[in-house]
Amino acid sequence: MAVKTSPLDSVFQTLREIARDTARRLGKDVRLHVAGEIEGWEGSDLSRLQEALVQVLQNAIDHGIEASDAREKIGKSRTGQIWVEFSDGNAESIVTVRDDGAGVDVASVHRKAVGLGLVASPSALAVDETLALLFQPGFSTKKTVTEVSGRGIGLDIVQSVADSFSGKVEIDTTRGKGTTLILRFPRKNRLTAA
Repeated sequence: MAVKTSPLDSVFQTLREIARDTARRLGKDVRLHVAGEIEGWEGSDLSRLQEALVQVLQNAIDHGIEASDAREKIGKSRTGQIWVEFSDGNAESIVTVRDDGAGVDVASVHRKAVGLGLVASPSALAVDETLALLFQPGFSTKKTVTEVSGRGIGLDIVQSVADSFSGKVEIDTTRGKGTTLILRFPRKNRLTAA
């Protein structure tokens, strides 16, 4: 009996490899959970989606997941957890990436945006407006450049991919608890052979 395969199988494998490699390079202990299915994604479209997810995953490991000792000191498991879930709704395909890391330091993002001139004045922005700045081209809160971040290549890729498929990006974060990023795309019809 043949094993049923999905176009997402290769994406799952790539994400697992990226998570393992990124965690090793950064000296972090991370467990990745990948599950679900979305229909109609294949070929270059699937490659573009994978590109966005790789960026989100690397970002979560680098910026979100704390070092094992730091996690232990605040009562967390030494191993950081990241979940990538794929699902189809009635009208949209949804990809959710969630971690149990440090969450986004919204005040730090705002200060960096002021320093880069992305915000006209230091006046307060709403949290969602501040988080949207993370998707600006070249934006990074890293002070030093590493193999993984600080090179000006970041979450703007995710926004670009979402835009190219008429989708949208949502982000929610709780300091000390983690971050959830959701990609929503109009649902593609499964292609069937004639």
